[in-house]
Amino acid sequence: MYVTAIVPAHNEAGNIKRAVRALKKQVDKVIVVCDRCDDDTYQRAQQAGARAFETVQNEGRKAGALNQALENYVDWQRPDQYLFICDADTVITEDWIEHAKRVIAQGDYDAVGSVFYGTANRNKLIEFCQQLEWYRYAN
Repeated sequence: MYVTAIVPAHNEAGNIKRAVRALKKQVDKVIVVCDRCDDDTYQRAQQAGARAFETVQNEGRKAGALNQALENYVDWQRPDQYLFICDADTVITEDWIEHAKRVIAQGDYDAVGSVFYGTANRNKLIEFCQQLEWYRYAN
């Protein structure tokens, strides 16, 4: 099972190295989709070992960024290809991919998801609402 992680990123220079390093321990390839970044997310993603690219004329926000990655950077000819998509401010647990592979290999599922939480330090209303959304997912 070959796992490619796709990480959409917009101005995530402060988070991207940590996210990429965690992913590289578990997946075969990490693609960071730099969408309209005006910081050094692209450079930091490459320094951490990811295949980074900048979107071109993306009008579709995160979905458009992901579509560009899927269209241009995923090897669809590979028969054992699996995709893992996570945000740039996400650090997965050390055995998440292992567990996901096991569930998929059993043959009952084609996809798996997970519960996730953000940091508790939320200073803006939108960040607070996002935190509430994460807690709702857990329930």
